[in-house]
Amino acid sequence: MHAGDKLFDPPAGHLLALERALPHDIEALQESAFLLTICFPREPAEH
Repeated sequence: MHAGDKLFDPPAGHLLALERALPHDIEALQESAFLLTICFPREPAEH
């Protein structure tokens, strides 16, 4: 995985959290599964 100007090779079962709007790409070197979760800040509730 490339994120910004760094290369990451996380082991299976690990989590990698990225900064907002950081360019990134993923390359699988073997058959793999990948879960991408995108979170957005919660909007303040109106009263």
